[in-house]
Amino acid sequence: MRPLKPAVTAIKMEIIRTNSSNQDFKKICNQLDKELNARYGHEQAIYDEHNIIEENKTVIVGYINEIPMAIGCFKQLDKDIIEIKRMYVSTLQRKKGFALKILSELEKWAKELGYSTAVLETGKKQPEAISLYKKANYEVTDNYGPYVGIENSVCMKKIML
Repeated sequence: MRPLKPAVTAIKMEIIRTNSSNQDFKKICNQLDKELNARYGHEQAIYDEHNIIEENKTVIVGYINEIPMAIGCFKQLDKDIIEIKRMYVSTLQRKKGFALKILSELEKWAKELGYSTAVLETGKKQPEAISLYKKANYEVTDNYGPYVGIENSVCMKKIML
């Protein structure tokens, strides 16, 4: 008789809504910036000015066992459209569905505030991000705003129902 396998306990993430002055958000943003710089090198300088989060009241931090492990936020582009920014999950917690949870919570919050469309920009060297957004029903669209003409940018859009 084979021994019984122990039950697998799902890891839970506590998600809080906060703002950009949250120290945990800032800490994880630094991790994101380090990863982007390692991935893109000098090319990342083109994007750095667009990744500055000055004052943002729509920030999410995800905690696992009270440790910040994931972030995301959005900003208003116009009366109907938000832009998803600063999506990141710690390397220790990837491939567990947490990025999708953060994205879903951002969309829920945006809809509560009356927005109907979300756009975002990611890079060609981030296939896992592109895959995540496609899984969440985002579609590749023409580059918008500051990303027009930047060949490495992949812009995506979703009508939030």
